[in-house]
Amino acid sequence: MRRVDRASALITACVFVAACDIQPKPLGQDELLSIAQGRLVDVVPADQEPVQGAIGLYEAMARALKYNLDRQVELKEEALRSRELRLADYDMLPDLVASAEYTDRNNDPGSRSVNLETGTVSAAATRSTEQQEFDGDLTLTWDILDFGISYNRSQQRADDVLIALEQRRAATNRVIEDTRSAYWRAVSAQRLLNRVQELKAQGTRSLRRSQGLVASEDADPREQLEFQRDLLENQQTLEQLSRDLSVAKRQLAALMNLPIGADFHVEMPKRGRHRSHLEMNRDDMILNAMVNRPELREITYRQRKNDQEVPISTLEAVPSLQVFVGTNFSDNDLLQNDDWVTTGARVSWNLMRLARLPERRRNIEAGGELLDARALALTQAVATQVMVSRSRYQSLHKEYHAAEAYLGVQRRLTQQVQRQFNEGAATEQEIMSERFELLVAELRTDVAFADMQNAFANLYAAMGLDSYDAQLTGNESVHEMERVLKSWWRARGDRTAN
Repeated sequence: MRRVDRASALITACVFVAACDIQPKPLGQDELLSIAQGRLVDVVPADQEPVQGAIGLYEAMARALKYNLDRQVELKEEALRSRELRLADYDMLPDLVASAEYTDRNNDPGSRSVNLETGTVSAAATRSTEQQEFDGDLTLTWDILDFGISYNRSQQRADDVLIALEQRRAATNRVIEDTRSAYWRAVSAQRLLNRVQELKAQGTRSLRRSQGLVASEDADPREQLEFQRDLLENQQTLEQLSRDLSVAKRQLAALMNLPIGADFHVEMPKRGRHRSHLEMNRDDMILNAMVNRPELREITYRQRKNDQEVPISTLEAVPSLQVFVGTNFSDNDLLQNDDWVTTGARVSWNLMRLARLPERRRNIEAGGELLDARALALTQAVATQVMVSRSRYQSLHKEYHAAEAYLGVQRRLTQQVQRQFNEGAATEQEIMSERFELLVAELRTDVAFADMQNAFANLYAAMGLDSYDAQLTGNESVHEMERVLKSWWRARGDRTAN
């Protein structure tokens, strides 16, 4: 029998060692390819509303709110924190543990007894249990100390939900800000890039003719070289201005989570105007930011979480009182009573936690001081950002209207030179130069308008004011969300929402 026991122990040890010898198993190329293909399919949900017709500004914003993947991540984060809060509530409940045990011996569990006065050992061995035995119990246990700790932890989980909410607000404001900027750049790209390509082709042909005139000495070399220099400089300016516009539609598509490579068109609205007068003065804007900015609210919730560590540390250091009641059953026929009820109380005290309590308190205080320092630094940064955003919007507002006025003058000048060219009173060089100047002026005006739109949204984001009506849940249709957003931004003075 001992030989069998030793063999069983050896086999068990070998199995245990083999189980612990786990090696890393990297994904194979086929698995990676399958995962990648699955993710590409899942990028756009099957129930996402398809695009029908040209996309306007507020439809683009509605689609970004409803389908943007970065915002979806924040929504999932918020949902997870809410579930964790509901799960934490169960930690405050008593433990109800059901257990069962079956034992089977290969011999009788007999025993002898010794008389303590005479030292006499009983002659015959006796047993009070069966060779095979089944025991079960159901015990309700409640630890008062754990209840107090779990209650405070639940308060912290509630703050985690609010922190996730503020992070979602910040992410949404960024998405809306980026969408407005990308939309107006996409409008400019759709309106002007084809003309840019046509004018560049005309410029290339004019450049070749000018080079031919210089080579054949049929024209003044200095005049032609100056024309070539101006032509190349204009082409370089066009390349620089159109560089960012060329990717604007792809950026807008990503913000709206359209299918990768999808072709779409944006509406071609007229460039709008904003009220130059801001409804709030600088001090009111800063106060609004102090109240509403998601980052400041988030750090306040983190400070409140840190304060909850003080009562938790105290509860961890005091004795734990545990009360329990349970019902028990056994199929041991030798027992006089094979079912019974157990009640009791147990007190335990982890003295090491008491010893480390002062250091734990100092650690909590240090964490609080760090959060206070961050709050002060963030307060200064937010106030500065509000003032910078306000000044930037006012500056870009003036810059846009200056660009618009310049465009009007350049348009009239180009028309005049075009008439002279048609009458033979102006040269090809002059009309090409004016066409380049006109297109550059249009590009600069569109870029200035897009920058002003971005600054307009950024100013409200700097104040922490939501970029959408909080009553929107995301379950509404794109059309309904578009209508609400348009009304929301019209009230802020965005005349493009008319």
